[in-house]
Amino acid sequence: MKVEYINPFLNSTIQVIQTMAMTPVTAGPPGLKPDNLSFGDVSGILGLAGQGVCGAMVVSFEERAILPICSRMLYTEFTSVNEEIADAVGEMTNIISGGAKTDLARLDIKLDMATPITVLGKNVQIRQLSKRPVIQIPFETAEGKFVVEVSLYRT
Repeated sequence: MKVEYINPFLNSTIQVIQTMAMTPVTAGPPGLKPDNLSFGDVSGILGLAGQGVCGAMVVSFEERAILPICSRMLYTEFTSVNEEIADAVGEMTNIISGGAKTDLARLDIKLDMATPITVLGKNVQIRQLSKRPVIQIPFETAEGKFVVEVSLYRT
């Protein structure tokens, strides 16, 4: 997977979290995902496909990261992961992928996106349809961590 496929997801994630949730975020260095287990306690999953390209994106948050993000974003104090948090993660997944889609179009990569699904629980098995490598980008906020995982390749 080319690095220019990753940067749109990295940039869109920072933009969405900092703007929508008023939360400063720092990206760590991308690396290969070592397994097929979810990183955090709540994860948004979105399939990506287009002419000549296919893949998926996952955004996975630790509970201690997503609670303050959603609290700031929705102006409500959350103390545990619930249905509203799951819905917010699904929406953030959609918005992050939409921003990446715009940047990827500049590289002549046209994507259609599926409806995101949200899963709750740590170490949930998320199997990609392809055996291609998945790139994991770690992010950190003052309260906790989350990751964005991307697998995007030309068919």
